[in-house]
Amino acid sequence: MLDRYKRAAARTLAITNDPDSPLAHSADSSLALGAGEEGAVPATKTFTAQLAALALVAESLGPVQWSAADWERVPGAMETVLADFPAAERSAERLDGADELVALGRGYLMPVALEAALKLRESARLRAEGWSAADFRHGPVTVAGADLPVLAVSAAGPAAGDVEELAREAGESGATILRVADDESADLPYPGDMSEPLRALPAAVRAQQLALALARRRGVDPDTPPGLRKVTPTR
Repeated sequence: MLDRYKRAAARTLAITNDPDSPLAHSADSSLALGAGEEGAVPATKTFTAQLAALALVAESLGPVQWSAADWERVPGAMETVLADFPAAERSAERLDGADELVALGRGYLMPVALEAALKLRESARLRAEGWSAADFRHGPVTVAGADLPVLAVSAAGPAAGDVEELAREAGESGATILRVADDESADLPYPGDMSEPLRALPAAVRAQQLALALARRRGVDPDTPPGLRKVTPTR
């Protein structure tokens, strides 16, 4: 696909953890993540590194709403989350018996909701779907109920209120609600002392922790999901 874009005169950039990959060689320019080898089939640190890389690309293109001070807070936020795995284990316990889950997000945290759903599918074999909170209201909300847990992913900002409101409404219908938020009262809290876009980084780790904890609770190997390989050939 990248080669086809190049033939159509597009300028291409590859963001990849493997600077010698075919993707990197096909692109006009490549940005190596340097995250190191992924030990598991589901890519976790590659995803979080991509979030950081995209933020750096944004900085190179023009003014952004975060500062160097925000970047300096990111490592500490990540360490805080990584040191609190019991929060993920408690949340995983609340998903006992669940076959499905909906992960909701908006704005900068929408990709994290999608990442949460993907990792829960791949690692814990839970039928999880990621949705924009706005899109979920336009039809899918009809399936909300006691048998469909909701993972609400948010960060303080313009979109947080909508995600939280939808989560409350789902809770009123009997659904189990798990919150990933920059709020100490959340089920999966993370530090919020940085600009909203960069909060996606610790929030993503929280989502990945939940997938790991649930996989372990279900006796599933989170590193080698059945039917998946690290490289999947497509045409």
